[in-house]
Parts: sequence; C-alpha cells; structure tokens
Amino acid sequence: MDRSEDTDDWAGGFYELAVDVGDSNPARLEDALRALRECAGMTPSQPVTASAIGRHIRGVTSLPDGQRIVCGTWSVQLPERDRASFYLPLGALARIDPRVGGYPFEPDATGSLTWRRPLDAWLRQLAERVFAVVPFVRGAIGFEADDALEAGVSDDRWCSLLIPEDGALSFRAATR
Repeated sequence: MDRSEDTDDWAGGFYELAVDVGDSNPARLEDALRALRECAGMTPSQPVTASAIGRHIRGVTSLPDGQRIVCGTWSVQLPERDRASFYLPLGALARIDPRVGGYPFEPDATGSLTWRRPLDAWLRQLAERVFAVVPFVRGAIGFEADDALEAGVSDDRWCSLLIPEDGALSFRAATR
C-alpha cells in the first residue's frame, strides 16, 4: 500500500538518523543523501532527477520486520557544515507500533526505550553502511536528532550518538 500521501502518517515530527557530513561541499552532501536513500532501501515517491540539497525527498522503505513505512531524506547547508538526515515520521511509526503513542510528549519517556532500541539498532546499521561510503563527522539517532549533533557527550542522552573513532563508528545508546 502506498501511504506516501497519507497526512496522518506524516504527523508528529520525525525519528531520524542525522549526520554531520562536515565542511560545506555540495557534491559530498549529495553523495551522503544518495547513500542514505540507497542504504535504507528507500524507494522515492518521485524520481530524484535534480539536486536533493535542501529538499525533503519522500518515499517508502521496509523496516527489519518487513513492514513498509513512509520515510524521507533532507539536508541543510550551514555556513561551516553540511547535514543530512534519513527520517521516519512518528505518525507512521505510531500506526505500526502503538507503543509509540504520543512520543516524545508523553509522561513516561523512558518507557519509549523498549520500542526505540530495535529502531536505533537498525538506524545504527544504516549509519555504518553510509559511513563506509561517505565518512561523516558525527551522527545522532532519535527524535529531531539533528539538535544532538551539537551537544556534548554525557551519560544522560535522549539521542543515541555515533562518533567516528579509529576509522569506525562508536555507538553511544540513548539513556532516556
């Protein structure tokens, strides 16, 4: 079923893998966006024939359990850095898994780790495949995770972090 135009699926914000691609470089940013789509097995809802920089590209992918879900990619060019993201709308996640509920605005945020851990593991694998194609400076997984790209590393994290160390990605899981 093609749900790419179902507005309920696109409600509630995004659960994402956001990456800091590094110094501003349009060709490298395009490579990162392409790698995110290809590594996630994303089928864009329309052909991507022009630059995807600064545009939301919507599509569909399959989660590890085989369920189809709408998804997207986006990017932003900041004065010194480029960022790219692969995201899953919370509305679509809630349709598939009722435990998502009103995350992250529900009272028991730590209970969300039960459904987030497997999703984080899948997005971590995606990040590792993207990193092999386009090494990035830092990655974050979670709700509107691009904000976590600037945060320091602490023991109390709402997003999982991916930090390059010795040519590989070190994973630091969300704690809340």
